[in-house]
Order: sequence, then C-alpha cells, then structure tokens
Amino acid sequence: MSNSSSIAQEPSRRGVALVAVAALLFAALLCGVLALRPFRNSPDIRSDGVGYHIWAHAIAHGNLTFCNYGSLLKPVGALSGESLDGLRCKNKYPPGVALLQLAFSWPVLAKHPTATGFSVGENRVVLWGGAVLLFVVTALMSRVLARRGHTPFIALFSVGAFVFGTGLFHYSTYDASFSHIYSAFGAALALWLVYGKARLSIGRLVAFSLVVAWLYAVRQTNAAVGLAVVYLFFRQAAVEDGRRVAFSWLAGTAFSASLLLAYGHYSSGRASLSSYGAEGFPSFGGHAIDVLVSYERGLFSYYPLFFVTVVLALWRWRKPTSQAFLALVGAFTLLYGSWHAWQLGAGFGHRGFVELAPFGILALAEALSAMSTTARRVSVILVGVCCMVTLMAMSAYWRRDLPFSGAVGAQYWQSISPFPVSASEKLKYSEDDVRHIRLAFEGPIQKDGAEWKVRIMVTNGNPLTRMHGAAEGYPPLRLSWRVVSQEKDIHKGWVDRLDLPALAPGESRAVTISVAAPIQADSGQQLQLAIVQEGMFWSHDIGVAPVSLTWTRDETASLNMVE
Repeated sequence: MSNSSSIAQEPSRRGVALVAVAALLFAALLCGVLALRPFRNSPDIRSDGVGYHIWAHAIAHGNLTFCNYGSLLKPVGALSGESLDGLRCKNKYPPGVALLQLAFSWPVLAKHPTATGFSVGENRVVLWGGAVLLFVVTALMSRVLARRGHTPFIALFSVGAFVFGTGLFHYSTYDASFSHIYSAFGAALALWLVYGKARLSIGRLVAFSLVVAWLYAVRQTNAAVGLAVVYLFFRQAAVEDGRRVAFSWLAGTAFSASLLLAYGHYSSGRASLSSYGAEGFPSFGGHAIDVLVSYERGLFSYYPLFFVTVVLALWRWRKPTSQAFLALVGAFTLLYGSWHAWQLGAGFGHRGFVELAPFGILALAEALSAMSTTARRVSVILVGVCCMVTLMAMSAYWRRDLPFSGAVGAQYWQSISPFPVSASEKLKYSEDDVRHIRLAFEGPIQKDGAEWKVRIMVTNGNPLTRMHGAAEGYPPLRLSWRVVSQEKDIHKGWVDRLDLPALAPGESRAVTISVAAPIQADSGQQLQLAIVQEGMFWSHDIGVAPVSLTWTRDETASLNMVE
C-alpha cells in the first residue's frame, strides 16, 4: 500500500474513532440521567402522554370506545367528543405514539389502569424508550450528514448542538411521554431513507411511505415534515425519481388520514381532519411573535440556537436544506400563532418545534461547511453559548425554579444566569405564605345561561407578605376549581384556573369564577376550590384541604382560616 493511500485513510480512521467515542459518551450520559433522575417529575406518563399512551391499552384490548378510560382522560382534556348514544368517546390524541410503544410495553400493561394507573413497567418503557429514540436520531442524522460529505467534526457538532440547544434532550427524558421525540425520530428516519440517495429501491420507497403514514398518526402537523423530506429529495434527484417519492408521501399520508377520518366518524359521528373537536384557530397568526419571542414560551427565547440557524439559513437561502428549514419554521410559527393555545400547554420552551431539529441539523451543518475557518470558529462559540442558555434554562425547569407555565421576565433571566442568584428564592411564595391566603364563598350561586357564577372573597392574611399578582415576577398564584360527585383523587381534575389578584397584607378582594354546566341540584356534587403556585405546589400538597361547597345549598365555606 502506498503512502498516499495510508494518508487518505487516516482521517477516516480518526473520524470513525471520534464518532465511536462520542456515541459511547452520549449513551453513558443518557443512562446516567435516567438512572439518577436529576428532576422531580412523576409519573413518567403524564399530561398529554396519558392521551397518547392510552391507545396502547385500547389496541391491546380491541376496544376503541375510550369512554371506559374517562377517569384518566378527562383530567388531561383528552376527550374531544362522543357518539350520539354516548357509548363511544373520541380521544383527540392520535395513536402513532402508542403504536411504537405497544411493541415494548404490551407485556407490562396494567390490567386495570383506571383503578391502579399505568404500571411501573409501562412508565419505564416510555421513559427509556424516549432516550433510545434520541440516541437513534443522533445516529441517523450523523449518517445522513456523512452521506452528504460533511466532516465528522461538523456532523457531530451539528447533531450535538440541536440535542442540547433545543428541547430535544428534554423531550426525550423529562417529558418523554409526549409526542415530540417520536416526531423527531420519524423525521430523521425519513431523511435517512431517502436524502442523499441518488436512486431509491422499491423497498426504500415502501419504507418511506410507511414512515410517512406513521408520522401523520403521531401528529398531523408531520404531514409538512414528510413533505419537506420529499422536497429535499426532489432537488437532488431526477424528476422521475422525485415523482416516485412524492407519490410515496401522498400514499402514506392519505392512508393515515383516511384511518383517522374513519376513527373520528366512528367515535363521534363526525369525520374531521382535526381530532381536537371545538378547539381551533381564533385568529390568523395573532400570537406569532409570542411563539418566537416571549418569556412564556418563546422559541428563540428558550432555544436561541433556532434563531442562529435561521440567520445562517437566510445567508444560505439558495440551498434546499435552508429553504426546507425556513419554510417549516415559518409555517409552524403561523400555525401555532393562530392556535387558541399557542403555548401548547405546559412545557419547556415551545415544544412544537422540537420535531424540526433534524432539518435544523442539516441547515447548520451546511452553513458551517461553507464558512471560512475564522467564521466557523466564531460560529462554534456562538452556538456553544446558545446551548449553554438552553441547558441552564432546562436545569432551572428541572429544579422547578422555572415554572411549567406563566414564566415572567425575572424568572427567565434568573434561569439563564450563570451565577447563583439569591433573589430567586425570594421570587417564590413560601408554603406558610400560601397557608395564610383565605378563600371564602360569598353570596348566592347564580345560573347564567350554560354557566354558574360563583363569587369568592380572597384575603391575604399574611402580616408582611404581599401577593404580587400575575405580572410582577413571582410564579403565578392561581385559584383552581373542580366539580366532583364523589370522593376523588385529590390530584385529579384541577383544570380551570384564575389568577389571584395583587393584594397587600390584610387586603381582601372578590373574584368571580365560571363553573360550566352540567350541574345537577341535590346530586351530592361538590364544588371544590384550591390554590396553586404554578410549577411549585398546590395548597392540598401542604396539608390544606380544598374548600368544599355542596352544590345548590346555601352555606358558607372557607379555606385557610388562620388566625
């Protein structure tokens, strides 16, 4: 073998060694995080994850009515309709996540989840499954970048940046039961199947169509993700091959959409492309700026790497990878900015963009490869700073120093500060502070159309502590209520919220809450009231029982009558 041949192979050997070491270190990190659990979050399957995972039980038992799982699904708002006879309920969360989970969780499914909750085995499958999917995503994207001719360093750096500089790591561990890591996995798998390939075999086309169908069953917005993959292939291949891939995408998406339409008609009597019932789009892009930049859930605020990559993609706007990435970010911004719940509920950062990470990886690697050495070094430093911002904010979220929702400016800036901030402890109400907040039922309950109006007097019984309201830097203090007809798990059903007003020590102020019908007189139903400091604790977690009002009886009740 000649010297020139040996020299040509040496970088390849170093590259393989670099990738192998990085893979081992990353696997060790994931195992360590899941074993040590440096966060307070349980159970592993919670919130939206309940709606996704319950499909595993429904499929395993061959019963898609979902009404029998109402005690699990109603508290998380997963039921969006029912049939005219009331025998079938519609689960607004699609089945794609559970289809993948079921292959591994079937042997450990709880026999009676409504009575016992999901089993320990189910929770562990979902938690560790998220980490496994993240590892596979990194492997697939590293392979795609290598196929495109990027150096091992640029490939590993780009992949690592989007793992730690976005919500990808968080939604593969802490919130692994949500759909986002599944969408990211599907996007990476679709790219691996077709992108960078000159021609595709029948097997790859069929596999791509199946992946696209599954992606749509995970989240309907993934139709755009699959279409972006088609566009990337179309720009690199012959027209005839591009048409074949486009047909595969269309066939997979149409097949999945038809199944979901059929399920919608079966469960509620109405076939609709949206599974979310009455939830919709009250305005066109009304919250687009909030989606991108806000303390509450801004994409660029919590994942600044997205902003840097958008700028780099604009610089390389003629490249297909940049065009696909920019189009997806723009489309998702308008979509979520128009949605009635633009924040997508509680979470770390704007989780609706996590599935776009594979496309961001491509755009970042493309830009870094085109730079001069000096520009690349500056960009690497800038990207590193972005990752540090996200990791510090994520760490604060895991410690619950950053609330699940309702974050304000002071909390955000403290969460990304590299220095311990003693004031952060002051920007919380203590348990004793909350114990001294009094709630008292006042006046008659009046029916107003389809709602009942209930007047509650709120008193700040603290001798020194001021209640600061919703916009003064503290985690929001909120009044929550539920209607129960019998003894119920104290932690379930607290969905409705109302911000408590700002009150000086000793000050009182009345608030009015709206309780939705149906409420039946003399049914034994109770209206229960509690206080929550978002992201911190509930009043009933610190030993204060909720206010309980027996419905339609003229009585008084109070919470926290502390002298």
